[in-house]
Amino acid sequence: MQQGFHKRAGWIFSILLLIPMLQHMLKWIPTQELHGAFTKTEYLPLSLKTWWDGDFQLRTDAYAAENFGCRNELIRVNNQVNYSLYHKINAAEVVEGKNGMLYEYKYIEAYTGREKVNEEDLDNRVRKLAALQEHFKRQGKLFAPIIYPGKASYYPECLPDSCTVVSTRTNYVALVEKLNATSVNYMDCNAWFKAMKDTAYAPLFTEIGIHWSQYGACLAMDSLVRFAAGAMDTTLNEFHWETRRPPLVDVVFFPDNDMESSLNIYSSLPHAPLAYPVLKATSQHAYRPQVAVFTDSFFFNIINLDWKPSIFSELSMYYYNRELYPWPGKKGTMPSHADKMKALEQCDIILVMATEYNLDEIGWGIIDEAYDYFIEGNAVNSATAQQ
Repeated sequence: MQQGFHKRAGWIFSILLLIPMLQHMLKWIPTQELHGAFTKTEYLPLSLKTWWDGDFQLRTDAYAAENFGCRNELIRVNNQVNYSLYHKINAAEVVEGKNGMLYEYKYIEAYTGREKVNEEDLDNRVRKLAALQEHFKRQGKLFAPIIYPGKASYYPECLPDSCTVVSTRTNYVALVEKLNATSVNYMDCNAWFKAMKDTAYAPLFTEIGIHWSQYGACLAMDSLVRFAAGAMDTTLNEFHWETRRPPLVDVVFFPDNDMESSLNIYSSLPHAPLAYPVLKATSQHAYRPQVAVFTDSFFFNIINLDWKPSIFSELSMYYYNRELYPWPGKKGTMPSHADKMKALEQCDIILVMATEYNLDEIGWGIIDEAYDYFIEGNAVNSATAQQ
């Protein structure tokens, strides 16, 4: 009897081992892609050179480990078991706080003062921002910094007990202090969001997302258009809200659940009811500015909204000053330094936007590049052009 049990167990185990191979060959089980930031290993063709130097063996081993049958499903099952039984999260940098609130650790570092504050570097950036803003203001244009909100600052009460404040002198506090000591015109969405936290109609951040909610992004863009119009002393087309109080719904649409998606689990996590505004833009005024935005990922919530044709003639999103997402059009090729400066000459509005944990790198080089070109009169900044 014991021998029969061992034989049946051996057959079952062998069949289980065959399932991934059959899935890889036949694709008979529907597969969902994993979410999150990771780099896929590309297949390396066999050649005498790749075999001799060992690259083929190493790359093939890594490729096979990432592409065997049922891999994604097995990862999700493992992640779900770890989360459901032990509240362990298998996602880099993701931290679960109180009441199911999800954070990225870098936002916690920024809020709790664990990031280094380089006072001299911030002084230099603010000095150059002031010069650039004045330069473009003389031409009736706008060059301005915009501070996005941070989730750790917005929900500090839900941080894990281990995430205590180690210094109140953060990059955010230092930058705002230095901006206020100058004549730089800027917009601080971080302070604004915290000020209206208790009175906002709908959540401005979701429990399961890392960026501002779609409702929060709409509020911010509405105000940003008004900020730009006031700074330029002009009139721009504005948003028309179908209603300022759209229905609160229990469903969630991406990217309001981008943190939950990065967990790669099967269950849906709880969240407060959310609002999804329907926005249109008025077309009363002929002036539609050309805009360039140097930003981190927060602007993706905005660039996908359907209001751009009536407000802007063109909108170029420079993601970390490394990738170009132009509108109208799809992802573009990042221009050379000289071509980028020429493009900025044609812009009416240039915005340098960063969330709390990116403020120590706000602009990602564009402030230095633009200062050298527009203020110092250097045609090419060799340091940035070589990057």
